[in-house]
Amino acid sequence: KAAFAGSDAIPTLFFDEIDAGIGGSIATKVANKLCDLSESHQTICITHPAQIAAVTDAQYSVSKASVREGTRTDVQLVEGPERVREVARLLDGSLDEVSLNHARALLGEHKQAS
Repeated sequence: KAAFAGSDAIPTLFFDEIDAGIGGSIATKVANKLCDLSESHQTICITHPAQIAAVTDAQYSVSKASVREGTRTDVQLVEGPERVREVARLLDGSLDEVSLNHARALLGEHKQAS
C-alpha cells in the first residue's frame, strides 16, 4: 500500500491485524510506514504491538463483554497518563516501573519525531 500511496485516491486506509506475527524492530518499521501513510491518508489500524500504538495521533481501547442481551463492545479514547498505562500493558501485560518507563519512552520518541 505504501508504494502506491501517492497515486491512491482512497482517502482512508483501514488495517486490521497488519501486525500479525511481528514484533521488535519489524513492528517499529511497520509503525514508521504507517506514519508515512498517515501524512497523505487517514489511517486506521487495529493493532497490538506497542510500537505501532505509540505512534498514533489518537489511540482507542476496544473491549468486549458478555451481557445478558449478547455482547457489548466499548470504545474509549485513551489519553494522558491512561495512554502511558495502555501502551505499557501492550508491551508485556504489566504496569511495573520498567514497562511504564518503556511506554513513556515510546510515546516520547514519537512526539519528538513528529
